[in-house]
Amino acid sequence: MHMRLFCALVLLFVALSAHGEPPSDVPSIALRHLSTTFVNRGMCAIRFGIESEQGGGDAGEVEIHLRFVNPAGKTLYRSTITTSLDDSTAGRYKEEFVEGEDICFPPETKVIITRATSKTGGKVYDLIKLHKIREDAFRSYRITVGQ
Repeated sequence: MHMRLFCALVLLFVALSAHGEPPSDVPSIALRHLSTTFVNRGMCAIRFGIESEQGGGDAGEVEIHLRFVNPAGKTLYRSTITTSLDDSTAGRYKEEFVEGEDICFPPETKVIITRATSKTGGKVYDLIKLHKIREDAFRSYRITVGQ
C-alpha cells in the first residue's frame, strides 16, 4: 500500500517536472495601468508598468495579451505587450505602450489579461496557470494648480 502511494507521488513529480512549470522557476509579474494620454489628432497612448518580484530570478521575455472591454462586456480592442525583465534593479521594471487612433476609451473600460507567458532558460511558462501575474492597483495622485 505504501509502495503504491510512493510510486504515485513519484509519477506525479515526474509529470510536473516534464512540463517545466514548477512555480519557483519564474518570478511573479505585476501589471499596472499608469496613464492614458490623448496624444494628437485622435491618437491615444496607454502606458503600462510591468514589474517582476525582487529576488525572484529572471523573467526573460514576457508577453501579455490584453483585451479592452466596455461595461457591457463588448470587446473594444485587443493588443499584446512584450518586454524583457531580469532580476536586477534596472531590469525588474519596464514601461510599455499601446498606441493608436482607436484606443481613446472611456474611464470605465476594463483591461483583461487573456494570456501571459514568460520565456526564460529555454522554457515557456504560462503565468496565468502558475498564478504568477497580478494587477498592481496603482492609483495616481490628483494634481491641482495653485491652492
